[in-house]
Formats: sequence, C-alpha cells, structure tokens
Amino acid sequence: MIEMRRLTPQDSMQARMLWLDAFPEDGDGFCDYYFARLFPQDQYYGLFEQGKLQSMVGVCRQKIHFLGKLLQVGFLRGVATWKSEQGKGYSSRVMEYVLRDLKKQNVPAAALKTYIHSFYRKFGFEVCSYRCWHEVRENSPLTGMEFYDRVEQVPECILEGICACYRDYTADKDFFLERDSAYYRLMLTEALELYDGILAVHTNEMQRIDGYLIGFAEKESGKFRADELVCLETMHPQDFGGVAEKFNCSMLVYKAFDEREQADGMIRILDMVYFLRQKEQGVISEKGQIQVKDSLFTENNGWWQTDMNQLNSQPSKELSPGEAAVWLMESNGRQAGIFEEY
Repeated sequence: MIEMRRLTPQDSMQARMLWLDAFPEDGDGFCDYYFARLFPQDQYYGLFEQGKLQSMVGVCRQKIHFLGKLLQVGFLRGVATWKSEQGKGYSSRVMEYVLRDLKKQNVPAAALKTYIHSFYRKFGFEVCSYRCWHEVRENSPLTGMEFYDRVEQVPECILEGICACYRDYTADKDFFLERDSAYYRLMLTEALELYDGILAVHTNEMQRIDGYLIGFAEKESGKFRADELVCLETMHPQDFGGVAEKFNCSMLVYKAFDEREQADGMIRILDMVYFLRQKEQGVISEKGQIQVKDSLFTENNGWWQTDMNQLNSQPSKELSPGEAAVWLMESNGRQAGIFEEY
C-alpha cells in the first residue's frame, strides 16, 4: 500500500537514513547539523510503501523580490529516493503532490537549486539564475576589514550592517531573496560552525559596511573559496584579495551570478492569478501578453496580461509556467541577484 503525506517528527529517523543514502557526501557532519537545526522548521512530504519512507521532498518557505513585488515561494530541497528504489516514479509522484499542496496553500511559486535541470523541467520549472566562479590573485591590503570565525562573535550591529549592504546591492536587481539579520545568523552558523568558515566585513569611512565575504580555506586546492561576496560601488572583489594570503591560500575564488556559465536555480509559477495579482484570466490582443501551457494546473493555461513594467515584446510560443517567470524577468532587461537559500 502506498501513502503520501506530510512527515511528522516521528518520521525524522527514516528521513535521516534516506538522506544519507541519497547524499552520502553529507555524512561529514552536515546531515547531523541539518536534522538538528533545519529539518524541524522545514515541511517535508513523503511517499510511504508498507510504512517505509521511500521518497521525500522538503519545502522551506522564503520570500523573493520579483520585478518589484514581494512573493512567498516554496523552496524545494532534500529531494531524495532510496537508490534501490529509483526508477519507479516515486520522486515524480511526491513532487506533484508537493506542488499541488503548495498551490492549495496559495503559494504563488516554487523554486529550487539543482544540477539535474531536465528532471524538473517535466514539472514546469525553468532555469532562472546562473552562477560562475571568478579568481582574484591580487593581495590587496586589508584596511578597514574585520574578521569573524565564530557566529557568537558577530554582533547584531554587524548583521544589520550586512543586511543594509545586501539591500543596496540588490536595489537594481529584479529577482532576489528577502533577507534579514536572523537569516544571516542562520547562514553564518552553517558557514562558520560547520565548515570552519570566515566572515570578512569591510567598513568605509562613513562607518557603513560596503562589502562582505563569507568563505573558507579549501585544503584540497589551497584556495580561499567565497560562497558569497557582495560589494557596493565603493568596493571591488579585488579588494578582498588579501584574504587569501591572510589564511595561507594561493588565491581567492568567489561565486558570482553575472555570467551564464553554469545553470543554477529554477523557478515555476504555481498560480498565474496570484503570481500576477490579476483578478481573472482573459484573451488580450495588445502587447505585453503571454500564453501559458501548464500540464499540471490547467487553470493556468491561456493568455495572461502582465503589468510588470513596460514589456517591449511578446514570446513567440506557448510558455511553461517556469518559462513564463523567466521571460517576465528577462523582458525587463535586468538581472537576477543572489539566488541562495539557507
């Protein structure tokens, strides 16, 4: 007998065993951290067969800014199926169950980070962000920088300053996550406590944070790897080059989202009415229209009017719900910001 339902605390042991089977690389400590800190606050869904958890999908609620609107998004993570049970369609069944449940809860969109984009396109997702890695070899002076290697050392005023820096950085972006000081404290707990990472903060003459870096010394490569590096106009990534030398590394490498080097995050609209904040669906004859074909939610099918700035073109084909979201963003000629979730 197969049952699909939300997981309860009593299912956590089965979920942990499934996680380690699907992601054995997380046996280095991340699994323990995740199930102690993050799993209880996420909502997981599972497919059970004869009482055994065979496949699961987790959802973390986040808020994103999309073309000037603040929307709630269901971030999917922990998508896992026992290796011995793969190929039976379990993941697909759970995925569809999760998306339908999110829509019932009036969540307008779902998103995720993944390496297997073709699988999620079957459910209407489309790539919405790209990442790349840049190198910095200069050993710039570290004037005005402070360093933290323990999360309890980071005062609230620094967290608030980082939030202000992030808001300024994303001011010209059309697609990015909403963040606050609690978000950054959670992010730093993982980076500093679990991975022995470093937070580097630069303060300018006006005593405002205009750049920060979160990363760690990578022993295998001898490089300092920054998973996040944010600079305002007064700073440049090269200004953090001296961090590598400080921590006995050959160079600084940092993740960026300014080039289409590697497909990264994906998004899917769940409810066109709610996402576009329209009262009803209708055939539109003027420019600014999009035609959507959704195999999962037929109520999303048809022509939709958009009011997100001035769109100068129309797509030449029917769009999946994920393609519709990406087209709306790209038609405005602007870019995605940081697309990370913790």
